[in-house]
Amino acid sequence: MNKKAPARRCVACNEQKDKKEQKDMVVHYRWDGEDTPHLYYENVNGEEGQVISWPGIPMKETQENWYTCTISNVESADLIFSIGDTYETASVTKEAGEWWFDQDTWYAKQP
Repeated sequence: MNKKAPARRCVACNEQKDKKEQKDMVVHYRWDGEDTPHLYYENVNGEEGQVISWPGIPMKETQENWYTCTISNVESADLIFSIGDTYETASVTKEAGEWWFDQDTWYAKQP
């Protein structure tokens, strides 16, 4: 009769599994206007109260008419793009990863 050895429990492995993995969120926004777009975000990782001041972070132009901003160590966040005092998008929740926004549509890769 073969007896199996009792399963061993890896405490360190379980602790790692319990921690939610946080990654970066890279957000791209297509804009051909003169003003620099800003990225405002709140409810980082579902926690209210984690906000930045309005109108948000100025985005950097990385390609012609494409602006980019990176939010570090995040699982999710509510995002709003703003242009001066004249334009803002509706708030949308996105998960960590890379996102592209063009003509009121979100993409998981560059359109």
